[in-house]
Amino acid sequence: MSVACIILNYNSYVETKKLIEKVKLFGVFRYIIIVDNKSNDDSYIKLLKYQNTKIHVIQADKNGGFGYGNNFGVIYAKSLGAHYALIANPDVDFKEEIILPMLEVFKQKKDATVVVPASYKNNHIRAYHSQNNLQIAMSSSLILNKLFGNFLGRLSLNKLQLDQPVEIGVFSGALFMVDIPKFIKVGMFDEHVFLYFEESILAERIHGFGFKIYMLLDINFKHIGSTSVKKNISSFTKIKKYEVISKKYFLKSYRDAGNFKLLVYSLFFYESIFEMYLYGSLKK
Repeated sequence: MSVACIILNYNSYVETKKLIEKVKLFGVFRYIIIVDNKSNDDSYIKLLKYQNTKIHVIQADKNGGFGYGNNFGVIYAKSLGAHYALIANPDVDFKEEIILPMLEVFKQKKDATVVVPASYKNNHIRAYHSQNNLQIAMSSSLILNKLFGNFLGRLSLNKLQLDQPVEIGVFSGALFMVDIPKFIKVGMFDEHVFLYFEESILAERIHGFGFKIYMLLDINFKHIGSTSVKKNISSFTKIKKYEVISKKYFLKSYRDAGNFKLLVYSLFFYESIFEMYLYGSLKK
């Protein structure tokens, strides 16, 4: 079954170009789909020069955020006949050798909807068990994450079998593969969310259908950094506010959290915004 690679671009021509130049040589991809998320610079025009029978450059009708743009790409991939899609941020680096092991998981695990390679930050793996509401609120804080990461649901490597697919609750959305029919069946990304926490909401939908998310610990990729976000959101505080808005929406819409509980969780949310304000001030 054919595999597509979807790269979402927003004002990130340099990073997207670099990734295209690399993955266009990967024989495993039947299609490479570049989705321009209605950039307000000349990215789309510049990217059109890459268009050919393998590389498709399309533009969303609006900048509806990370989820909207990737949904747009997945639907397009389905129209081309692709069954699997590797969804990649433009600011990632990976080798072709990681693709076949991910496809093998889908063959072995009939309930697999998402398969992700491992990635690390500060020597910690970027993956969590399914989190309860309090863990979601507390994990907004950089300090609490550092002090109580394992309590907050972060996966601990020393408890995992490295040579087997590991079932996880929440994954990083920088690079992951989806089974397109299952992805569409669970409702894809929630387009009410513009930025941040999209993967956790998708995970909630996946688990609600009885499907699973798997991580392969013996393959990995590098996430260089959210360059498009940093260029287009001027304040560290605003970045954190997007995360808080998304988490509040999730807790209210998916976990039925009432006003009192949301008020309690907001103590952690506002503390995390203050942290980011201090962090941004120190970075200046």
